[in-house]
Amino acid sequence: MKSSKTTEVIVSYADLQPIGDLHGIFRSGSFINNNTMRCVKEKASNFSSFMIYARELKITWEHDPRYWRWLWLEEDLKVEVAELLKVCWLEVHGSLPMSLLNPGHKYDVMFVIMMKDASGFDPKATFKLELPDGEVKQQKMSLKALASKEWVMVKAGDFVAKGEGEIKFSMLDYEELNWKTGLIICGVQIKPST
Repeated sequence: MKSSKTTEVIVSYADLQPIGDLHGIFRSGSFINNNTMRCVKEKASNFSSFMIYARELKITWEHDPRYWRWLWLEEDLKVEVAELLKVCWLEVHGSLPMSLLNPGHKYDVMFVIMMKDASGFDPKATFKLELPDGEVKQQKMSLKALASKEWVMVKAGDFVAKGEGEIKFSMLDYEELNWKTGLIICGVQIKPST
């Protein structure tokens, strides 16, 4: 029987994790799934982390060049990012099979994003994590307050890997149908909690 428990939290800016140089995330591990994901196996613990790039995510109107532009992050990294040109309805979804994760271990789900001359993001975006048992965790954050031109990881939630099914995650901003611009989506990192 599925639970209908929902947890909602307002994200504190102190909880954001600045990234700085992305090379560490993108150079370790191996590409999988037609180069849209990267798997990193930690030698000491044998736990797996995953980086799910923007091309693997489902982004509303992603194929329409009026709304989104696809750019290479850096030529040597071979990773595309999605740059928001303008939308009123921001909706980004992704998923990962629970079977790829280490059972009994706690994981964080983090959106890797950058704001670049952003506007229209008000009041708050919702970062959501849905687990196979029906539990839903949500974080809310005002994206317009993020520092410009800096990569950050915004936590959608955490969970303990168990059972079958998929974890699903999303970033949503359509409470106010303002024209939004200036968001760059690199992807979603699913990594063991520290």
